[in-house]
This record gives sequence, structure tokens and C-alpha cells, in this order.
Amino acid sequence: MSISEDLTERLHSLVKKNTSVFEFLYNSDSDGYCFFNIQNSSNKFINTALSNTLGYTDTTRDHQAFNVFTEKDDQRMISSALEKKCSDSSNFKGDVTLKNFEKIKIPFTYLGVKLKTNEHTYLLCCFKKQSYQQVKRDTKLAIYQKLFENTNLAAWRCDNTTRKFEYNETWVKLLGYSLDEFNPTSIEEIRTVLHPDELTRARENFVTYLEGKSPFYETEIRMKHKNGHWIWMRSKAVIVSYTEDGEPEWIYGYREDIDKEKKEVEIKKSFIAEIPSATAMLDRNLNYLAASKKWLTNYNIDSKNFIGKSHLDFFPNLQQRWKDIYALCLQGETKRSGEELFVDKNGKEIWLIWEIKPWYNSENKIGGILIYSLDITEDKTKAKEKEINALLRVTKEQNQRLKNFAQIVSHNLRSHYGNSEMLLEMLEEENPSLRNTTTFDYIRKTTERLNSAIYHLNDVILINSTPSCDFIKVDLNEVLKTALINAEMNAAKHKVSITNSINETTHILGIKTYLESIIHNLVDNAIKFSSPERTSFLKITYTKEDLFGILTFEDNGLGIDLEKNKNKLFGMYKTFHKHIEARGVGLFICKHQAEAMGGHIEIESTVNVGTIFKVFLQHE
Repeated sequence: MSISEDLTERLHSLVKKNTSVFEFLYNSDSDGYCFFNIQNSSNKFINTALSNTLGYTDTTRDHQAFNVFTEKDDQRMISSALEKKCSDSSNFKGDVTLKNFEKIKIPFTYLGVKLKTNEHTYLLCCFKKQSYQQVKRDTKLAIYQKLFENTNLAAWRCDNTTRKFEYNETWVKLLGYSLDEFNPTSIEEIRTVLHPDELTRARENFVTYLEGKSPFYETEIRMKHKNGHWIWMRSKAVIVSYTEDGEPEWIYGYREDIDKEKKEVEIKKSFIAEIPSATAMLDRNLNYLAASKKWLTNYNIDSKNFIGKSHLDFFPNLQQRWKDIYALCLQGETKRSGEELFVDKNGKEIWLIWEIKPWYNSENKIGGILIYSLDITEDKTKAKEKEINALLRVTKEQNQRLKNFAQIVSHNLRSHYGNSEMLLEMLEEENPSLRNTTTFDYIRKTTERLNSAIYHLNDVILINSTPSCDFIKVDLNEVLKTALINAEMNAAKHKVSITNSINETTHILGIKTYLESIIHNLVDNAIKFSSPERTSFLKITYTKEDLFGILTFEDNGLGIDLEKNKNKLFGMYKTFHKHIEARGVGLFICKHQAEAMGGHIEIESTVNVGTIFKVFLQHE
């Protein structure tokens, strides 16, 4: 048995006899331990467990060579701790780095207790290997502790497990004290110098931070100065470490004096609250500091519960464009606009002139932004109404001139046509031989087309000339029966079967002559453009909806290529089939006559399948 092994056994026997030391060793949860001889610091004994933890499995190794495991700085630190604890009866603890078999440094924590024999005094140290998380936590705590002790900031820290606070000298000087005069440690003591009006907000901000909604804890609060007056401070803090249960452990923070800044802001807030225009004052986080009565009214914001609330909470659907503008203004830019149309949260359209710019504190730093908006909706509406009325007057005058012009043209053309027709008859009577010539036949047909054009021109002139107040109740079936009687011979000639499914008591509100014209044109078209390849039909029905009655004409005729002709369906002189009787005027007149009666026309058609016309009319 070696000398070191014999001494170790005797020390173990001594530990067993000392109840308090034995309990310390039993409860230490260590990865190994070591005895230090206080009278001879080079005399150290390491047990096998610690040696194995470091990768040394040779049990014959000289356990006195503790220096093999440690760095020189750690050796000096341990020696210093031994000397300091020689006359101290309490336990001690610390951190140390030990080298394993591969010379890799491993962090440990150690706990120590004093142990006496007849000849010597020893320190028994139990070593516990630290986890990565613990090393990271301890490193972070060490950094913040150095900042707390050496910074010029007004720093504070709190052990959340005991709810005890500590402050540095700069912090207490803000309140006019020294550390000897003022050093509260409990929350109850702290509350004696905190303004009660801000406690709730401070707690809410801390909860917001704990929930991960803010990267750090920040609040503004008033504290009582030694002289008795209240001063404003801004407090910021972060949680540096957590317990094994995930609860906040150490919290470090600092405070800054913002009393002068807050007083300047209060003056600005008082001014803004009385501004007659809609104005809001926000801080750098876009939280409300103040707003005018006009702003609160215009945007339906509760005047008793908006200070400190986020502007974005009141406008949750705010476009990214505005967030970008706010960001630019917080960097020093000013943004403004002329007249701009907005839609509020109730769907109402409003016209605004606005400006957004930064506001500055006494240190010429940007403290937030000011937003001005001027509602010009009423002025804009009046101007628009005035513009519309002027346009209506001009349009009415122009329409009247066009109507007069068209009537004059129609009258003059009709006179010239009458003269031409009379001259042709005289020429034919004097020269009977001309009747069978091609040239004379062309002249006669050209004259007839001129007469047809003048007739249709007169119809176009009359469209839209009757105001809605002159609409009357019209018996739809009566008008339809008359039209079908007139078309009976033509339908028989083209072998088109016509079915009228309209109820006898059906009435619409409109102009009878327009309705007659629409029905005549659509019935005539169905017959004219029927297909010779199959038995043709025309079905006429009427259905009633909330706003309109729908008069439907469905046939199985030639159909229209809608994709090709969709832009000229109802155009003047537009035709879709090479039919000898096609003029391209009927649908044009139908469309405008339906619109003149407050309705419209829709069409569905497939080439060589058929066509459906739907005429929307006002029902009585």
C-alpha cells in the first residue's frame, strides 16, 4: 500500500466519524473529490472516481500529481481559495477547469468543507462536471455581473427566485441617494418609491416580454426623488438565466433619466390634444402618446383607453405601404400627399390630405412621429356634385343640339328622298322601256335603301328622348300578340313554329312603342335567320325577379359567333350573316330602347345551334 493510499484511507475514516462532513459528501452529487492539505498546498489527494471522470483509468497512478489536471491560473485560484478558507468555518464553492486524458479542458464546479486531523487541516472538495447549458449560463451571468459592477449605467439586477433586488451606485444617485442611504431589496420596499399609476402598465409590459412579444422588457415609470418630487425613468431589462423548471432566474437591467424628455412630451401632448385638425403623436414603437379630439372622433377611438396602445392595434388591416412610410419618417423623412381616397373600417369612402413627419426631443433625437390628416370628403363631394351638375347641363344641351340636328337632317333627307322618288316615277312614265334595264333597277333599289336609312335614323333620334317619369303600365301579352299576328305570314313562309308562354295578366313599366319595336325586331330576326336544315322554332317566355322581369326569345336558328363578334353585337350597321335582308340596325335600336326603359339586353348564342335573347324590363 502506498503512502498516499494509506493517508486517503485514514481521511476516509475521519469523514465517516464527522457526521456533518459525511452528510456534505453524501449530498454533493459529485463526479469525484480531492483532499487538500492546508499546511502543505502541494499535498493533494484525488480519488479514483475523479481520475476516471478525466479519463485516467490506471489505479496505480500517483494521485498526488493534481497539477497534471489543472491549468496554472486555476491552480493559483484554488490555492488562494484554500488560504482564504483556512480560518473560515463555512463551506465554499467555485468554478475550475480540469484537463482530461486527451488534454481537453472540461469545466467543473466544486464545493469545499474543512476537515481536521490531529496533525493537519484538510479541505475536502467535491467536483461536479458542468453541462454545456450550465457553462453557457454561467458565462452569460459572469458577463452581466461585470457590466453591473463596472458600468456607468444605472444598473440593477433581481434574483427572481428570491425576489431580491440589487442596485449600483449610479442607479441610486438618480434618486438623490447614496448606497448607504438607499438600498431596498424586496418588491415591497421598491414600491414605496414607485408611482402607483404606472405599476399596472409595468406589469403588463413584463408579461408581454415573457410571452415573447417583445425582445426585452421596457417600461416608463415615475419614481420618487429623495427631495419628494416625481421623476420619469425608462427601465429596460432582459432575463439572463432560467431555473431548471424554466422559470426566470436572474434579471439584469438599467434605468435612464427621461424626466426632461417626458416634460417636453407632456407639453407637446397638451398642445396636440387641443389642435382642431385630426392629429396623432406616436413614440418610436408607434404607441400613442397623444391625439386630438378630431382624430379620436374621425377614427372612432376610445378617448379613455388609447394612451400607450399601439397604432397598429387600432388599424389592424393597415397596408404595408403605411408601415414603410412610418419607418422612413422614424429615420427623419417627411411624407405628405394631396387628395387621396381611403375606405374606413366601416366601408365608407373618405377623401384625405395627410402629412407624416418625425418629432424631436431636447437632444435633437427622433422621439417618434406626428400624423396629420384633413378630411375633405364634404368639400370633395360638393365639388363633385357641382362638376356633375355642370356636366349634366352641358350634356343635356349637347344632346338637345344633336337631337335638333338629327331631326333637321332627317327632315331634309326625307324631303330629298320624296323629290327623288317623284322624279323616278316621272322618268319611268315618260320612258317605260327603262323599267327593265339594270341601271334603272339599281337606282330604284338605292332609293329604297335611302328611305329605310331615313326611317331607322328617325327611330334612333327618338331613343332616350322620353323621361322615366313618362313610363306607363304596358300589357306585355297584348303587344306580343299584335306582333305575332303581323309576323304570322312570314313565320309560315320560313316554317318557324312560334310558342308564346306568357301569362295573360303580365305587365311591365315602360314605353309601349319601344316595347313593340323590340319584340318586332327580335321576332323578325328569329324568323329571318332560321336554319333551313331543321324544323325551326321560337319560344317566348317571361320570368319575374326582384328588380326585373325577363322577356326571353329562344330559337334554334343559325346562331352568332360571340367570340368573334362580341365587340360589335349591338353596333350600328353591324351584321353577322350574309342575308339579303340584314341591315345591322335592329339590335342597335333594341339595345338602346331597352336601356331607355331602365333595362338591358343579354345574349347567349352558339353557331348552328341557336340564340337566346334576354330583355330585362322593369315590372310594375
